[in-house]
Amino acid sequence: MKIKDYSNLFAKDGYWRYKRLEKRKFYTDKSMLTRSAVMKNWILPLWGEINPKQLTVKKIDTAMMGVVSDLTHKPLAGATRNRILSVLSELYIHLIEEGLIHNNPVRDVVRCNSNPESPRNALPTSEIRILFPEDHLELLKIWRTQKYLCAFLILRDTGLRPGELVALRWTDWNPKIKFFPILKAIESGSQNHEKITKNGLTKPAIITDQTADEIEILRKKIKPKPEDYILANKHGIPYSTHRLSWNFHKAIERAGIKRPELTPYWLRHTFNTRSIETMPDDLVRRLMGHKTEGMTRHYRHADAESLAREAIKIRDQVNASRLY
Repeated sequence: MKIKDYSNLFAKDGYWRYKRLEKRKFYTDKSMLTRSAVMKNWILPLWGEINPKQLTVKKIDTAMMGVVSDLTHKPLAGATRNRILSVLSELYIHLIEEGLIHNNPVRDVVRCNSNPESPRNALPTSEIRILFPEDHLELLKIWRTQKYLCAFLILRDTGLRPGELVALRWTDWNPKIKFFPILKAIESGSQNHEKITKNGLTKPAIITDQTADEIEILRKKIKPKPEDYILANKHGIPYSTHRLSWNFHKAIERAGIKRPELTPYWLRHTFNTRSIETMPDDLVRRLMGHKTEGMTRHYRHADAESLAREAIKIRDQVNASRLY
């Protein structure tokens, strides 16, 4: 018996999920795909050839310390390590339930701090200008294709979630008003399964003149049908969020920005932070698709640059009210 013998344990229609359903424990397709991915990408390469009876706390810890991320080439983030341990533990619980082993060594492995090691933040204006120059040809040098150029311009302008971005179809685009109605998203882990937005809220996505011009360049280039996804491969399947992240990292490198921790989601945090400086909170909340003011405030990342802009706005009011 080896751990690799259970490579398909977390298949969507597999035995593990069936047993949980019998106990009224429900798992989404997305959660099953996540477990299967963790099994394929981490657990099998690390411990696939080992008999589960022979795996110890020390062996688990040693193996985890030696793993690096393919994207950042740095040790895995704490959240990723914890996810691996969680799925590995579920495998051991299954083996115990089946009477094949008696102990779960994963239970005694100390988990990592749950706080992110590189929390998301807002990009400074200087980096935004580097990533998004005004000249079309300079933009192409960084983003390489017209589709990726449009994808990240839209994220810059709107703060959309990646799943909302890839769900956009040409029929959604309103060139007169220069906006997209955000009504749906592509479910993470699926190719093109559409669902409502994360919290069920709809919102308008307002596009700048620069981005609108680039979208029209893309439309003339590919001559799409109205129902086509705007950001899709040659088979008409929307880009995956993984593909977006990979190309974002490559663009960051081409722009000469040495920050491997950056992901497309930083553009959402940047949009929120900059919008709060210039718009009422309730409008920012509407554009972000947040249910609460607290969530919008959570996405704000004040730095010296943003605080300086805020100081300029309120300086005269403060000076006028001074008593000394």
